Amino acid sequence: MADSSIPRGTPGSEVDHTSYELSKIIRISGHASLLSWLFATVGVLGLGLAAYGLFNTIAHWQPYDSVTEVALFSLFISFLLLVCFGSSVTMRALAEGLLLLRDIEENARRRE
Repeated sequence: MADSSIPRGTPGSEVDHTSYELSKIIRISGHASLLSWLFATVGVLGLGLAAYGLFNTIAHWQPYDSVTEVALFSLFISFLLLVCFGSSVTMRALAEGLLLLRDIEENARRRE
């Protein structure tokens, strides 16, 4: 039962009690979104590096060049792209998920 000495709408009343601070949720979501774009940018730069390296390798191919070096380079770039774009998607999901969970909690509280 709510304490009648605490007016509604003030911190500490049962009606407006939340288990989070809105400013922290928005700040964490913003940071996750920023990291998402950072990872995506690094991924795009890596993709450009991969395209340049592949073009350069094919254009200057010599019979004595090792296929293993090309395979390792391709594997490294593929791993870089996987990590960057995977991290970007994860951070974006975290950013949107936090805001979605906040909205779900607010809607559940309104129905009570």
